[in-house]
Parts: sequence; structure tokens; C-alpha cells
Amino acid sequence: MHRSPKARAPFQEPGSKRHVWLPIALFSLFSLFGLAFPAVNTYAYYLPQTDSAPFVTATQPAHQAVNIPPNTALAVTFSEPVSLANGAITLTCSQSGQVLLTASGEPETFALTLSAAGDCLGTAFAHLNSDDPPDMITSDHYRTPRTIDTTALDIVINEVDAITTNSGHELIELYDGGSGHTPLDGLQLAFYNGATDTLYTNYVLNGYQTDADGYFLISSDSAVADLLMARGALLDGPAAVALYAAPGGALPINSPPIVDGLLDAIVYGNGQAADAGLLPLLEANEPQVDEDSRGQATADSNQRCPNGSGGQRRTGTYRQNTPTPGVPNDCATDAAPEVITVEPIAGTEVQPADVALSVTFSEPVTLSPGALKLECDTNGSIPLTVSGGPITYTATPQQTPDWGAACAATVVAQYVSDVDTTDPPDIMVNNRVWTFAVAPKIATHMLINEVDSDTPGQDMAEFIELYDGGDGHTDLSGLVVVLFNGGNDKSYRAIDLDGQATDADGYFVIGNKALNERNLTLPDAGVQNGPDAVAIYAGGTADFPNGTPVTTNNLVDAMVYGSTQDAGLKVLLESGQDPADENGRGDAEIHSNQRCPNGTGGQRKTETFKPNLPTPGSVNVCTSDDAPRVTGTTPANGAQNVALDIELVVEFSEPVQTKSDWGYPELHRQRVACCSG
Repeated sequence: MHRSPKARAPFQEPGSKRHVWLPIALFSLFSLFGLAFPAVNTYAYYLPQTDSAPFVTATQPAHQAVNIPPNTALAVTFSEPVSLANGAITLTCSQSGQVLLTASGEPETFALTLSAAGDCLGTAFAHLNSDDPPDMITSDHYRTPRTIDTTALDIVINEVDAITTNSGHELIELYDGGSGHTPLDGLQLAFYNGATDTLYTNYVLNGYQTDADGYFLISSDSAVADLLMARGALLDGPAAVALYAAPGGALPINSPPIVDGLLDAIVYGNGQAADAGLLPLLEANEPQVDEDSRGQATADSNQRCPNGSGGQRRTGTYRQNTPTPGVPNDCATDAAPEVITVEPIAGTEVQPADVALSVTFSEPVTLSPGALKLECDTNGSIPLTVSGGPITYTATPQQTPDWGAACAATVVAQYVSDVDTTDPPDIMVNNRVWTFAVAPKIATHMLINEVDSDTPGQDMAEFIELYDGGDGHTDLSGLVVVLFNGGNDKSYRAIDLDGQATDADGYFVIGNKALNERNLTLPDAGVQNGPDAVAIYAGGTADFPNGTPVTTNNLVDAMVYGSTQDAGLKVLLESGQDPADENGRGDAEIHSNQRCPNGTGGQRKTETFKPNLPTPGSVNVCTSDDAPRVTGTTPANGAQNVALDIELVVEFSEPVQTKSDWGYPELHRQRVACCSG
């Protein structure tokens, strides 16, 4: 039966006990019904007055208990088995008032469900019935436990600085979202060691609260600490800091990671691989935080960006920046300067004169002395003169690298700092090293010594002879022979000489296959008859695709030939030089153009080229024959009063053979004289 409630009075607990456990998980019911805890929850258990036994012998939580965690099971102990009438249990909270509950299960265990919505959860037990008279407890029974402040349940670990220069500024910052003055009773921090994956120290936060802005600092720096911790208490990592709702006392040392009562956690390190043993403290797939991500671990802290964001047990929004204890996190980002492009391009081959370093950075930077270095295997360290900036710098060698040298260039990270004031990071994280090669020494002294472009028949004995001055075995790598057409002053053939060399006497012959003296085969009729040109360049065939205009860039030697002038080709020659004429003696098919004496005249000069019998791969013979000429006569030209019987004398420049009619028939006497003097 039911009776009217009587005035509430404190309960005096007799000795005999029976228990009815009410396993109500506050946090679970809140989640189930979408309810929110108030700032402070006070629960009153109302037990309507009955006539005599049964009576309440004990309650859990105890009367006036504080910091009750949200998953605590509620229990009331009776002196004997009881039954509960519908509506006998009521819930009263300090902020939401009374809410009806429904009980099920008997005689000792009851499950409670909400029969009306509410914004808090607590229990009050009243109107308890038993099977036999006396039927009801003699008076209402109530207790007033107090839960952990619900705002504290939303607190996050907002910033952690574990790696500092002297362990004197380590800190952990808690943040309540800006509510301010949130009691931290019932909470504690636990520190885990990644080496053993066990708890090594903890701090109980009873009696503390956040400041007016919602921050609370645990630090080894007494100037900022709300709770002072020992220097070096935070390990550099891998390690973890976890926040618990754990009012029952300090969590046990050497425990493996605990998830019961876990509110928030951060697992961190300084570049190491993720610690699988600590990651269960986080939500699935959340990363370990790297305090050294910007290369400034001792200057940075791990902080949520934006301030307070990301959610409990989630680490995706942690960023590294200058520590901000007790104030909003400074989430301005600044990446360390990086090298974007370099010259010479890594892996390429360059001419010695082209070895000038060019480095472009990702942002304006300042270079300290020693920031750029150049070392070549045959030269050693080469001093540099640095110019330019602040984004692109040029470093010119003060010494020309050797031909064929292997070189390495370095941007030394510690001497490169950015210009902006958002620091750290201020300097480059890693050195940038790249390598390149200096081209082997090019035989820039080579001459075009002989060219035969017009040969008998179908031009099957053509050749081009190169000469090194007699050095012998000269490496021709890095050179290319280019043939130019006088019809359009563009190239029509290029012949790469990489891997080729002159013979022991210094000759190298490019010729048709019928020519036994050839070193490299030239297609039949491969050299045009003129007006055309042959040139040697420092370069390769890729530099001279067919149709390349005449150029003097990297030109070593050239020979323009033909019987007529070609202004477009003459630019290949030194000023005042004319084309060599293979038909200069009237027999182009049996003559070649060759330097006479052998190897003379100089590069890009044609004045010593003479037509003569071909001498591929050997010394130019340079024989020549001029027409005989009259060098003197008797009597002299214009003489007067000459005797009628005078002997006529004709002197020639060389021995001659006269024909019968070589002179005038009316002359009755004649004599041939040679070579006066």
C-alpha cells in the first residue's frame, strides 16, 4: 500500500543488511537519452514513510559523497527483500528538479529507466513495499551524492611541451572550452612511458579548477604553473599523457594503458615510429604526434589548432609551434625554408666555364658564410663568391673546375634562415646535396686539315681529315663535325665524335667506305661539292639537328669551300678569309683542299688551303706546279738600233720544252735560256 510522504529525516542505519543493487551507469543513460549533465548534480533519494520494517541499511554512493564518476552503479541496501510500486522511485536534481523513474526486477536488484526526460541523472528511492506487513519503511530515506562537474568531462589536453632545453619549461595545458572556473575534482593525469608502455606517474587534480579563461597548467616552470610538477617528469617520447575521471584515488603505477574512465589522451614523440602499445589510448586511426615535425623540438610544443579543437582522444589537429601556456594556441604556421631548384641540374655534365651554382629557395632567406659549398674530386674544395638573393642565389667558383671532374654542391641547412619573423622554424631542416660532372677536356685545338668533296664518278672517295698537330691519340669526345649547305646556310649532316680518337700520328679520317684510311664511315656522296662548309663544334648531334642555322657558338674550326663566295657561310671564318677552291688548279675530281704546309694556317683560316693530290690520314704532300713564265729577253724589250745579226735570248722561270713553232719563223737565229741568274 502507499502512504503519504512524511517529513524527511536523516537515516540511522541498523545492523542487519540485504542489498538491492541498482546498476545505473550515469554516463550510459546520458548517452542513451541524449541528456547533458548540469554543472553540479545533487541527487536526493526520497523514501516515503512506512509503518515499520523493511528499512534501508546503506546506500551507495554514500550520503554527501562528492565527485561521483558518471559510470558509477547506484545501490541501496534493505533489511529484507522488497518490492517497489510503480512510481515509487523519483529522481531529483539540483538544476532540473524531479524526474520520474521506473524500476524493474525484484526482490533485490532493480533496473531503472527514465519515464520523463531530464537533463541530469541521479536516483531517489521511496515508497518501497514488502510482501508482508509491516509493509513500508517507517520514513522517507534520502541521500545527496554529488557527481563530477560535467563541464570537466569535456576538458581536453590542449597543449603539451615535453621536449625543452633544460626540462624547466615542460608543461601540460588543460582547457575547458572557455567556460572558466571548472572544478577539476575527481580528475587525474597519468603519464605513460613508451619504452615499457606502462604508467609511471600521475597527478590527482582534486581541489583545483581552471582559470577564468578555462585554462589549467601543470608545469615544471613555477612562473606559469597552477600545479607544479617535477623537472623532467615528462619523457621526450614516445610517451603519452592521459586525462581520467577517476575519483577513487591515484591510478596504479606500472599499469598498462587504462581506458576505463579515460577522457582524453595524447601520444607523442620526436620523430620515432608510432608506439603501438600506447595508441589504444586514442581513438582508432589517430596518429602519434611528432613534436619535432618542424625540426625545432626544443622550441616547439604540441598544441591543438585551432585552439581546443579536434575532440577528446583525437590528435589530428595537433600542430607544432611556439608554446603558449595559459592563452589561446598560436596556430600561425611557418614551414622551414626548402631548396626548390638548383643549377647545374643534378646528374648533368657541364663545361668548366659553366660551373656556377644557382639555388632557388621556397621563401626569402638569408645565407650565412659557408651556406653554399662546392667540392670536386680533382680540385678539392673550391671557394665561391655568392651573390643575389633573397630567393635565388648564385655562387661563382673562384677557381675553374678541372676537365672531367666529378663535383658535389651542398646547401648547408644550418646557415640558411628565413627572413620572416614567424619562427620557428627559422632554418632549413636538412642539407641539400646534388652532384654533377664537368665534361672531359675537349680537344679545342683540332683542325680541319683536308677535305675532298669532289671525287671521280659518284663521289665514293670523299673524306674529311682532322688533325691534332701531331699529339696523337687525342680524345675527340665532346666534339661534333657539322656539314652546312650553302644553298640555305643550314646544316644537313652532323657526326658525333664521342668515343673517337686520333691515331698515333694525330689524324682522324671520316670517309666513304671505299676509303681504306677512314676511321669513321661517311655515306657515299655524303659531302656536297660546294659552295658549302665543314665545321667542328664543342657539342653533340643533339645540338645540330638537320636544318640548324649557321652559328659560331662553341665553334672550334671551320672550312668554307667552293668556287664562289657565300656570305652566309663566311661568318664561320675569320675576317678576310675566302673559300678554298678545290678546282683551283682546274682538276677538282683528282684534287683535295689541304693545308700547306701540313697543319698550318690556324683555326677558321683558309689562306693555306691548296688543291693537291689527296693524302687521307697522312702528311699533306703540298706539291704544286705553276705555269712557266718568261723572266727575261735579249735584246731587252724596247731596245733600239739593234744589230741585224743579234742573237735573240728568252729566259724562262723553269726548264721548258719548246715546240717547233714556239717562236717567229722569220727569226734566223734563236736560243732558249733558262732561269736567269
